[in-house]
Amino acid sequence: MFKPVSETEYSLLVPVQQRLVCSLDDPPNALHLREKWGERACAIFSFKASDSLYDLVRDLLANPQVRTIVFDGEGAGRQVIGDFWHSTDHPDWDIPSDHVSLVRQFVDLYDGDCGGGVMQPFWPKRLTYPLPSN
Repeated sequence: MFKPVSETEYSLLVPVQQRLVCSLDDPPNALHLREKWGERACAIFSFKASDSLYDLVRDLLANPQVRTIVFDGEGAGRQVIGDFWHSTDHPDWDIPSDHVSLVRQFVDLYDGDCGGGVMQPFWPKRLTYPLPSN
């Protein structure tokens, strides 16, 4: 079941699906996106170049069943996520570097639609990292 831990706005679809849709140019609740992805994705979220990768990584670690992010639309957010996924740098977050590596290694990125078979999660339980208190 898809259960985000961040305050990112998600448009929930089918919580047991393994595909998360990243809308690059529309809000996550846009009707055409909900119709397009309806039964094939757990949720839709928007991502702009200025948005937080930290929140996305936290939500993925908390939902090990999510194995793919599919990009829908055009926008600079695609490049930001792609650069992060293909990097070996480890941000100064409160998340261990091996957990960040899990996300990069086992969550695949797709431009446009992709096939979808059921895949096993690669970490056995939800890994949750709350926001640091100030």
